[in-house]
Amino acid sequence: MSNISLETPSQQRARTQKRWHERTPLPELVSLTWRDKNGQERVHKCRILDLSRLGMCVSIPYKLEFRSFIHVSAPTLKLTGTATIRHQKPEGLNYVTGIEFVGGLFYEEPEVS
Repeated sequence: MSNISLETPSQQRARTQKRWHERTPLPELVSLTWRDKNGQERVHKCRILDLSRLGMCVSIPYKLEFRSFIHVSAPTLKLTGTATIRHQKPEGLNYVTGIEFVGGLFYEEPEVS
């Protein structure tokens, strides 16, 4: 039996894509704030790897608890509110971190005029 796929690359992505909204690479800065295991407030500013209407992906040097709540602030994107950690994957010295917006927070792309 052959391992050759008859699907096009876009069909393969559509089949494996679990996201509701398309992600867009957007190298903007975001400030993340959370409480560590000792209750100490932590703040880290990092670049957004990609962004969708309901979440973002960033690379940070901290391991955060799954489903823990954080505050995100990206004033240039008019994005400030609460989010939760959906996943983290070690990559070098950092963790690629998936963040889902909660509490009515969402990103709305600016209209091009």
